[in-house]
Amino acid sequence: MWILAGAVVAVALGGAPATADASVGNFAMAVQPDGKIVVAGGGGLAPEGGKEFGAVARYLPDGGLDRSFGGGDGVVLMRQQQPFTAVALQRDGRIVLAAPIGEVLRLLPDGRFDGNFGVRGKKAAGASSSWYPATLAVAGNGGIYVGGMSGYPSDTGEHWYGWLYRIAPSGLSGDRVGGFTGGESDEPKTFLNDIVLGKGGEVIGAGSIAERRQDAKSHAVLARLLPASIGQFGTPDGPDPSFGGGAGLVTSNFFPASTLPEAANSLSWNRGKLLIAGEANGDMLVSRYFRNGTQDNGFGRRGFWTVTLGRGSNDVANALAVDAKGGILAAGSSTHSCGGTECTSLLLARLGKDGHSVRSFGHGGIVTPPIGSGASGHPAFETAYEVAARPEGKILVGGLVGGPSGSRFFLRRYLADGTPDNSFGRRGRVTTLPVAAQGR
Repeated sequence: MWILAGAVVAVALGGAPATADASVGNFAMAVQPDGKIVVAGGGGLAPEGGKEFGAVARYLPDGGLDRSFGGGDGVVLMRQQQPFTAVALQRDGRIVLAAPIGEVLRLLPDGRFDGNFGVRGKKAAGASSSWYPATLAVAGNGGIYVGGMSGYPSDTGEHWYGWLYRIAPSGLSGDRVGGFTGGESDEPKTFLNDIVLGKGGEVIGAGSIAERRQDAKSHAVLARLLPASIGQFGTPDGPDPSFGGGAGLVTSNFFPASTLPEAANSLSWNRGKLLIAGEANGDMLVSRYFRNGTQDNGFGRRGFWTVTLGRGSNDVANALAVDAKGGILAAGSSTHSCGGTECTSLLLARLGKDGHSVRSFGHGGIVTPPIGSGASGHPAFETAYEVAARPEGKILVGGLVGGPSGSRFFLRRYLADGTPDNSFGRRGRVTTLPVAAQGR
């Protein structure tokens, strides 16, 4: 294990009981070309008990921890680092990570800090102390794009802006290059949740937008942030005005009569078109657009499709993936009544190319397993934040499982029909607690 800044750790695998006062915060996942799985987030004392810090783990394709990573046990801990919010892989196997306050780090393939990146392996992306990166992408030329939000958490005026930064491959320079807004005080609040890169250097972002008041309904938003978002004098000037048939910001209104939020949490290419996934009217949402930002009304019903676990549940997609045949996978969570309170269960849905549910997958197109081991206390949760389509039609899902007393990473792998892949972990599932609480 590489223990940066002197952390003391214990690792638990395969559904072992959770340490009651330990916690894992945030979750991000990337799959290497060789099938190894890099997971990033946080670990440490439970939020009410003390500090959480950055943690990275790497798994073998069968779900076991990769002992060649992290100095012998597959885990890297960074005591002086906040929990990571995003991860991306370079072509040479180096690992790029983002954390709150806009810090971007790069690790060597074995988990050590890359001293050739930035200053001692780090680069600050964004001048604001409240810059919160949510997504990372590495361009073919090695440039690193970081999308997220910049604002003032204590400001009741809801001053939040979805912005995009670019960092040079060396990590020695970087600046804001675009966003949903320019950051003026009269502009709506926006959140940039995900980005994708195009072959021509374009960067497209998805997230949410709302009027600048706390009770305003949010809407999903899609925009081309690069090119054409740099002003005449090199100043970022908002989205490309030619996108979406001249709209610039393509804003949703899937359910006009509903007061429930609409948001795009994930974005993916789908054979030259753009897919977003998120929530609308309390249901999991998937919608498709042409490359120019106009909605594809041949997808689903009038351009979108919703999935729900049932009446009274609140369902949301946090991640998207497209398989080799063009099928669509959306993963997230369903919050529902549970023993007099609310519990949150993993929700995985499969759609066909036309945007309708694949009824032969799971139960009517949905997989939602019972909350398993790793859920510390009640109410419990298991939330998916990442999904990846793997060879032979297999599906890899990752996120957090836990309860009020702590949480841990989980990975699940399913076969093409939605049944657990028993060749992965234990009966298709792995849970890992990167660090046990110490010094209590």
